[in-house]
Amino acid sequence: MVGLAATDLAWVVHGKIDATVILANKPWDTAAGTLIARESGALVVDRFGEQHSLESTSTVALSPELFGDLIPLLGE
Repeated sequence: MVGLAATDLAWVVHGKIDATVILANKPWDTAAGTLIARESGALVVDRFGEQHSLESTSTVALSPELFGDLIPLLGE
């Protein structure tokens, strides 16, 4: 993480960073940023590659092209 969860998620959309990995979060930390990222075309999942939800304890936002490269690394 670089800063606030919402900022990191917005930076993925803006292209300032390629991905963000937030391993411990609460819904109030990520809800707004997750919505912005999804609506802008980013993929938002948990560390296991499952669809992110309010019950998720981790948040990963990235472009769909990076999914196959990044998610396996997080499972190790």
